[in-house]
This record gives sequence, structure tokens and C-alpha cells, in this order.
Amino acid sequence: MSRWIGWVASGLLVVLASSAAVAREPALGPEAVAAIQAGKWDDVVKLLGKAAEDASSDVHAQAAHWVGAAYYHKGDRARAVRHLREAMRAAPSCRATALMLADLVEVGPRPGRTRLSDWAEELRRLWGHDGDVMYSIGRGYMENHMRFITSRLDAYSSAASRSLPLAIECFQQAERLGTTRSESARWLAFLLYHSGRYEEAVAYGRAAMKRGPVGYDTYLVLAGALTSLRRDAEAQTAYAQALRLAPGKSDLIQYERGKALYRAGRYNEAVQAFRHTLSKAWSQPNVRHWIGMAALGAKDYRLAMWAFIESRNVDDRVDALYYMGRCAYAMERWELAEEHFRKACDTYVAKRRRRRSDERPPPDWVHYLGRAKWARKKYDEALKLLAEAFQRRRSNRLYARWLYHAYLARGNVHGAIDLCYDWGRYSSNRPHAIEAIRNILKKWPKPRPQDFFAGKRPHVNRAHHQLARLHELDRRWRTAAAHYARARETRGRLARTTAGWVLVHLGRLDEAEQCFRDYIRYYKSKDYGRYGLGTVLLTSGRGAEAAKEFAQIKKESMLASCETGRLYAALAAGEPAARELADPYTLLGLIEGSRLGAGRGERILAILPGSVLAGVRPALLPRDVLLSVDGKPLGTPEQTAALRKGDVLAEPVTARVRRDRCTFTVTLDYRPQVAKLPEAAATRPAAREASP
Repeated sequence: MSRWIGWVASGLLVVLASSAAVAREPALGPEAVAAIQAGKWDDVVKLLGKAAEDASSDVHAQAAHWVGAAYYHKGDRARAVRHLREAMRAAPSCRATALMLADLVEVGPRPGRTRLSDWAEELRRLWGHDGDVMYSIGRGYMENHMRFITSRLDAYSSAASRSLPLAIECFQQAERLGTTRSESARWLAFLLYHSGRYEEAVAYGRAAMKRGPVGYDTYLVLAGALTSLRRDAEAQTAYAQALRLAPGKSDLIQYERGKALYRAGRYNEAVQAFRHTLSKAWSQPNVRHWIGMAALGAKDYRLAMWAFIESRNVDDRVDALYYMGRCAYAMERWELAEEHFRKACDTYVAKRRRRRSDERPPPDWVHYLGRAKWARKKYDEALKLLAEAFQRRRSNRLYARWLYHAYLARGNVHGAIDLCYDWGRYSSNRPHAIEAIRNILKKWPKPRPQDFFAGKRPHVNRAHHQLARLHELDRRWRTAAAHYARARETRGRLARTTAGWVLVHLGRLDEAEQCFRDYIRYYKSKDYGRYGLGTVLLTSGRGAEAAKEFAQIKKESMLASCETGRLYAALAAGEPAARELADPYTLLGLIEGSRLGAGRGERILAILPGSVLAGVRPALLPRDVLLSVDGKPLGTPEQTAALRKGDVLAEPVTARVRRDRCTFTVTLDYRPQVAKLPEAAATRPAAREASP
């Protein structure tokens, strides 16, 4: 109720501000002014509708504002937003328009019709300096967050988690700017409490109390945050104050106290609080669900099972079936657990299908269904379900650990190794993934005969290959090269081309050349090997040999048609059109992905003949790091976008380079007369004859 009272108050504030502004706008005409002051919004639309649509009108901005305000008061928010945004584009400095549009953001659009961020971000950009506007935008994001978390099926959507930090950010900015809305600190305390930032929630809750009288809900937020911080004496005082302000809501206060105890991990106390609420208010919604959650945390599985059965029957919660399965699984009743998990997934899918939404159940449900089937020795079905849950949430350590041990128990060593690579690649657990692969190598240090008879390559090769790829993600090139070498020793053909590029990173071009030649010798599809070998030969100044390799790449291959491949082939053959193919970034000689991260620069892997870096003094060397060009830092694709657009071609620019621990400056000149192309290859016709 207080939420709608605040909305009405803010709407009155906007109307008063706008009414004061209309008195200064006689160009609207006396009839329109009289209709606005009398609140006859249908007449306002008729009188000002044409001027609002005509951008050439002298009163276009004022007319668009008042037509938008008329639609707002009539309840047509879509048209209100359209006209108010037009008024803001015509007169960005009008605060009355910004406040009206911000109040529309505060109410929030209907799901699936208009995105909240469409005009909220525009308001933040134009009116980020106004505390009242930022407050209203924060309210809009908060409404968006609450709409998702109050829907039981949409509780798993990421939209709620995206709206919460945006709402907190807007409210905090409103507080810094000094908003006139006294409830800003109260809403900020509420959001911070639900995001787990309890110290800040306590600070803003007490700040709201100092500004004036507050309701019992503010004391509940303060008490919940203090309970989570284990400051029980202060929390008890806050609960007593909330009870004094709302003596008829003792059951609700006790219910909120139980939720705070549950969040603090004090499950036994939470069970007692919820049971007290249930004894006083049998019809309190969701109290049975919370009794089950607290009992499950306290490992009282029989009480939890009873509570979830009651929750399913009374509140019709879909997730009650899942938690019933969790209780049965904890009591080692595998058949009952499998039945509950399967029924939960089927019911969830059926309800989502009726709403035409995502039909997949949450990954937690799929994972536990797989664990229940594993306990019943349905190994093949269990592996599929465990793998499905992991693929949907690859950063989850529990999913990875279960699937890893399941693969090893079934003798699928290759699957366990690939799992470790995916887990390390998509999460921050890369050291644990590397250690898991090493444990496999310790247990089976030599190739297994069953892999040979099954036609698989040795698991040792697979393990070293994936270890090298993980170290490559950490840019530990020497360690990656060592593992790629071990993979090649165990008959790993695919590792040869990847190892070649790692050796290029290390500047060991002779070894890289040998890797690519081995790949061409052993592998049927030779295009990748020829592409890498041609690049190494080109960077070594052996353009004639490089031209032969590029000419033998199949014309339909992606490597022959891509921009970089065509450029390298043209440079090797000495074609004058090579510079037309090249953009400034490629002319620098930075080949095959050398980025080190945002602001950390790009490593010079090799200096192409005829590139800009080839004629620089002092001479640059492979493995130098190019930190910036023309004052623009390098290290990510976005930071090199300016170089790709070619806006530094007109005149020489300075670049900063790091070598070892020293930094120095060089001058780069992109003009064609400075960066000369290599001489034409003497064997160019022969290269064409060799082309398939």
C-alpha cells in the first residue's frame, strides 16, 4: 500500500511542477491551458495532438509533453512513454518531462511488451545529475526485480538478478545527489538486505529512521540484517519496535524473523520461529515451505518431508516436489527420490509449456535426478542427466565433481579429461581442473590397451593436450609447449598444429616449422598445417617457399578465403594488391591472436616483411609488447578497433613498446612509401601450377 501512496505522491509532485510550467507557456493557447488546469485530458489530446506529432511546430516539445501527460493520467502508458520521449528529444533540459517519464519507469512496463531499459538508460544519461530522477529510475528497476521473484516459475530467471544491482546503483546515486524523496534510504536498505550486504543495509536503515517516522517494515529489514550479522541484542530491540508499531502483525513479524534466522544459517531456531507462526496463523502463505527449508538445513528430514507435502497440497508449489526428492535422497530412499525428482521435472516442463516459455527444468533438478538414478544403478541414464546439468552450468563445482567421478567409475577416462577442460575453461577453478587431469595421469601413466582396441587415441595424449590448452588460457606458453610436446610423443596429430602456434608465441620458429611439417605429413586434411607453415616461412623472410605452401591450400577452404589468409598469400607472392587487402592492424605484423588483456598490450609474435614494424628504428624484436598506438591502449578487440578502421593512416604516430622491464617509444609510419612490400617471388608461376 505504501508503494502506491508514494507513487501517487510523486505523480502529484510532477503535476504541480508541470502546472507551474504551463503558466509560462502562453503559446499553447488559452483553451489548451484551461483544459490542462481543469484536468480534462481528452480535450488536451484533441487540442495538442497535431502539434505533438508535427516536429516543425513551434510548440512541439510542450505539446508532446502535455499529450504524454494526458495519456499517463488516462492509463495508456505506452502512448505516454512515446510522447514524453519525443518531448525529451525536443527539449532535453525540461525537468518536468524527465520527472514524468521517470514516474512511468517507476510503475514499470508489463512483461513482454516494452523493455524497462529502453528509456531508463536514456534518462540516466540525460538526468544522471538529478537525485529525484535517479530515485524514480531505481524504483523502476526494483519493481522489475520484484515482479520476477514473486512469480514462482520465473524465480530462476536471470532478469531478477540483473535488475537488483541496477536498482541499488540508482538509489545510491540518488542518495549521493541528495534526493528529496525521504523513502530512498528505506528502499536502499531493503535491496541491500536482500542482496546479502547486511552492514550497508543496517547503515541505510538507521539513516532512514533519522529522517523521520518509518513503518514497521523498515524495522523488520534492520532486524533481519542484524540477525544475519549475529547481533542478537540489537535485532531483538528492532523486532520489539516493529511489534510496538504493528501489534496486529505479530505473526508476520515472527515469520520474517524465521526467514532472517534461516539466511543466517541458524536452522533450528528458524524451525521454532516458523512453527510458532504456523500455530498462530495456519493460513499464512509459504510458511510450510519455510519450515521444510529450515528443517532440511537442520537435517531433520522427516519434518522437512511433512512440511513439503503440506506445501504442495496447500500452496501448490512446484519446487515442493523437488525438495521432497531431496529429503528422500538424504534418507537413502532412492526409488522415492527418483519418483519425486522425475515428477518435479515433468510438472515444471508442463507448466512452462502452457506459458510458452523455456521448457527445461532447473539444472539442480536435473542433476539430482541423475544422482538418484545413479544410486539405483541406472548408470547410462544417470550419466546423460549429470552431463546435461553440467553443460548448462559449467562453472558449478558440485556438478563437475560428480560427473568426473561418474566418468571414472564407468571407465570413460577421455570424458573425464574433456570435462576437466570445460570446467577449467568456463570457471575460476582452473587450478583444480589441472590438478584433476594430473591425478588421472598419476593413476594411468601409460596408454591403456582398451583405448587401442576401441580405436581411440591414448588418454595420455588427450590429457597432455587438454593440459596444454588450459595453460595456454593462462598464457603460460612454456608449460603449454612442454605439454604439447608430450602429446606429440604419444601420437597426437591434432596437437602438432596447436603446438606450432604456441612455439610461434615463444619465438621458436624452427621448432614451429617442424611441428607444421609433421602435421602435413601425418594428417589427411593438410590445409591447417600449410597455413601455419606458410606463415612461419613468411615471417622468416622465405617468401618463395611460403608462396608455395599458400598456393596448395584448397580454394574452397576457409583459410584460403579469409582476409588474413589472402593477405599472407599476397605478401608471400609479392602482389601489389597486398596492401589493399591489409588493414592497419595486420600491417603491424601482429599475427594469430597476441592479445594480453585490457590495457596490457599485444605481444609481437613475428614481424612480417613489408609490415609497418619492419622498418622501425630502434628495431623491434619478436616477443616485444606493443602497449599503445597514438595514445590508444591495446589488449582487447575493442581497443584495436581504431586501428582496424584505419584512422591512423594519414600521418606517422608514436607507439609505446615494452621489452623485458624497459619501456621505450617508436614512431610508426603507415604511408605506402615507407612500408615497402617484399620483392616478388621468383617462383610465383610455379606456385600457381601447384595450386589444385
